Amino acid sequence: MPPSPGFARPETAHHSHAAGRPPRRVAQRRRLAYAGGGPLSPGEVQVREQLDAWFDAAIVSPSPVARVRDAIVAAAGHARPVLVVGPAGVGKALVAQAIRRGGPRWDRPFVEVDCAALSADTGGSELFGNLLGSLGHVLAADHGTLYLDHVAELSTGLQRMLLTLMQTGTVRPVGALRSHPVDVRIIASSRTSLRDAVRVRRFLPELRAALDIDVVDVPTVQDLGSEIAALAAGLLDRTAAQLGLGPASLTPAAAIALAAQAWPGNVRELALTLTEAAVRVAGRAAQRPIEITADDLRIRRISLAEAKAIAAAAFELAYLERVLRLAGRRRR
Repeated sequence: MPPSPGFARPETAHHSHAAGRPPRRVAQRRRLAYAGGGPLSPGEVQVREQLDAWFDAAIVSPSPVARVRDAIVAAAGHARPVLVVGPAGVGKALVAQAIRRGGPRWDRPFVEVDCAALSADTGGSELFGNLLGSLGHVLAADHGTLYLDHVAELSTGLQRMLLTLMQTGTVRPVGALRSHPVDVRIIASSRTSLRDAVRVRRFLPELRAALDIDVVDVPTVQDLGSEIAALAAGLLDRTAAQLGLGPASLTPAAAIALAAQAWPGNVRELALTLTEAAVRVAGRAAQRPIEITADDLRIRRISLAEAKAIAAAAFELAYLERVLRLAGRRRR
């Protein structure tokens, strides 16, 4: 069974009540989280525990957090390719890590590749190796997990090579005459629709079909609604533990302030805000546990018009970056 990285088994789990949650409600949430469906495998138990620690959200059937958690548990239980979709900053890499930790490859290599950084000229050697001695990311992930972030940005040539890998289970280094068997579990992610990419002929329909079998759709922070405060509490617990700060909590006013934000940067922005606040408070606090107030967060309420302007600016920046990247590829 995989070693639990700081998360207790359900029957012995200890939850912090620093955020004001009474023990009875914690126990009720735990019962709901594990209700139904028969006994969980060790991997499923660990994934559920990890997501409880990350999100610590109310387990309500239609809630976005619950849907993501259940999709991760399902994906961890098989070896098929998984496609994780969602805007920038929602935590797609965290989802990929959770799937890997909950499955049988939990102790095997996890190789993360930014497909947007792979050029059409050298990307083949980086991914699949070459005769000059480059091992390549695929062989480095043998018997483990290959996580392909921004998979929609792969060149057509690299898409064909990836499709061959998925269809045959073999890899042929650049320049080699023979292929070699390889055993990798592929998890890909994209912030753009692969169906749209196929429609404009930027993505192979066969590769989309191979990746689009099992999809985990990660919601934005704004989509979480009332669960934002619970997500923040879980992220704060994780951050405080990583920094060695001990127990940390949010005041009710701080939780309300967080829920009122638009969070265009999604989980990444929220986590950074909490980390900075925790470090500031820990630096001046004379005792533990530490408590973060609304003022410690150094955020302000923004209007709907401001939120729309931020989102429009982020979209324009992403569009310009993509145009420049495509122009650079054409020049090469």
